[in-house]
Amino acid sequence: MREDISLFRYELALVTIIKNEGHYISEWIDYHHLAGADHFYIYDNESTDNLKEILKPYIENGLVDYTFYPGKCSQVAAYNDAVDKYKFDCRYMGFIDGDEFIVPRGGKSIKDVLHELLDDNPIAAGLTPNWLMFSSGGQENADFTRGVLERFLYRQPNVHPHIKTIANPRLVKDIINCHFCTYFDGKAAVNEKGNIVPSHSNNDGTVDVISINHYYYKSKEEFIAKIKRGYSDHCPPRSLKEIEDDMNDSTVIYDDEILKLCANRRDAVTNGGGPSALEINKRLAESLIKNLTPALINSTSTEFFRGKVPAFLMYRALSRKLSDIAIPKKTADLLEETALQSLMKSLTSGVIEVWQLQMIFKELPQILSLNYPVVKDIKNACESMLSQLIMQCRLNEQWFRYREYEYLLQMLQTIK
Repeated sequence: MREDISLFRYELALVTIIKNEGHYISEWIDYHHLAGADHFYIYDNESTDNLKEILKPYIENGLVDYTFYPGKCSQVAAYNDAVDKYKFDCRYMGFIDGDEFIVPRGGKSIKDVLHELLDDNPIAAGLTPNWLMFSSGGQENADFTRGVLERFLYRQPNVHPHIKTIANPRLVKDIINCHFCTYFDGKAAVNEKGNIVPSHSNNDGTVDVISINHYYYKSKEEFIAKIKRGYSDHCPPRSLKEIEDDMNDSTVIYDDEILKLCANRRDAVTNGGGPSALEINKRLAESLIKNLTPALINSTSTEFFRGKVPAFLMYRALSRKLSDIAIPKKTADLLEETALQSLMKSLTSGVIEVWQLQMIFKELPQILSLNYPVVKDIKNACESMLSQLIMQCRLNEQWFRYREYEYLLQMLQTIK
């Protein structure tokens, strides 16, 4: 079932965690907004370069959500935090670094590419563009009077096997490293050819449709500063020898594709942060009420509820988020309870796919904290379905899944 775009606050949001990269963040936001991103979740890993003040205009116009996120090796934790908090706000969510720039090809936006490659593929839960590694171009010193995209126009000729991910966050089970997500059963990440990518590397990757320009080195001066500030995805610093090898690399080629994209799309994006929060909340409320109204009518057929587990989970989360913001609390409570009652009907209206059950299981902590009578019915239904899944896993010798479901069932059975 295709998702109703009108129910999402943002169609495409990007998540990043950065430390002392204030010189670069405005260019990174401005470029990706131009290329098709609607919103940014920026995690600040203990920056000391006035990052929040630099981001203030973007925060005030609603383009950026800022989170201070301290601690070493915090990248994967921050990405999972973004999925947990915002998965029902964004149709798609990309996870990239502040030195990475997503480049759609053929004059398209990033969203255009996502629609073409993911919307009609029932397996696809994420897209995995490959890196193109950009060189220092022999530059020794930093020049902050010009942007990264203008300064570094030479790259290695080969496509790098490493990928980054743009995912449907509601189908993400976990993010296990900064490159890759795991998904619910039957869902997978794909490359631009539509082929499944099972890990953080895609050795036969192409960049005909979309790529990620990775400005890993920049100038020698900037690379030294990068080494000194440390990394959010791993603790040991990397070697300066990499930049020295890069500066002596004679195989690099000229690539100004990203500058051409910027020139072609300048008229495609309006100034500012887009619709106001008030306008967005009004649109979300109208869409929510429209989608849930049939569930309030006694004569609505069982067919309306069949196969719509993801939708009813979405409606429940949205009802809660809009309560007292765009919808009176009493009305929001009615909509939330209706969404949960509809979820229960969906669970009993036909065969439920395993990935849909896994979606429910991941939302159970939030659902079980609610006081609606239907919550107990959902709990009992989940216990019954878990028992069936456990038996299937034993028969098929799927022991990892078996233990996972067994622990979840034990947890549910302790809740009265």
